[in-house]
Amino acid sequence: MKKFITSIPFQPMEGFKKVRYAAQENDKFLANNIETRYPIIVAIKNSVQKGEKIYVTIIAANDHQNVEQNKKLLIEELDLIKADIGFEYVLNEIPTTTEETPEKHLELFEQIIGIFQEDDEIYADITYGTKPTPIVMMMALSYAYEMCGNTDVKAVIYGAKNHVTGKTEIFDESCLFYMNSVVHKMAQTKPSDPLKFIRNILDM
Repeated sequence: MKKFITSIPFQPMEGFKKVRYAAQENDKFLANNIETRYPIIVAIKNSVQKGEKIYVTIIAANDHQNVEQNKKLLIEELDLIKADIGFEYVLNEIPTTTEETPEKHLELFEQIIGIFQEDDEIYADITYGTKPTPIVMMMALSYAYEMCGNTDVKAVIYGAKNHVTGKTEIFDESCLFYMNSVVHKMAQTKPSDPLKFIRNILDM
């Protein structure tokens, strides 16, 4: 099943406007002409077909005053694109807090890995949330990739905004995920030239 995961941001509604996230010139997957508040919407639009059923997970720090409203904005966008394409989605919420403790991070990790199963296609958006949240998300993706059979991490998406020029861009950072996976595998083989080993694997 295609599974999408993102965090709900903390921005106040008046500053949280739809933008067009421009893809890199050679990135056909994220190429788009839509305006959205959520980069994960671009991935959904470009990968989901009519008649499909997908799974959308949101990480929501419900002790922040802006999260509830921003959650509604995401659901509005999901419903619009659902009507346009003709797919179905199941919405799953992982409640969390803005507290940054080992206990919170472990609980978040456990809840994220609980959504993954064999044969999943995973699309993760690391744009929003507190700074440790994308780290926990990447750890959970590693778990899914290594422990869930035939599971593929299709994209790790990041939406960037230049607050000086106002330019907004979208990037697929999945190379960082796979680089981390290579490092773990390299620790088992202990090659004589680790950097060359990494480059050879990533160039495949």
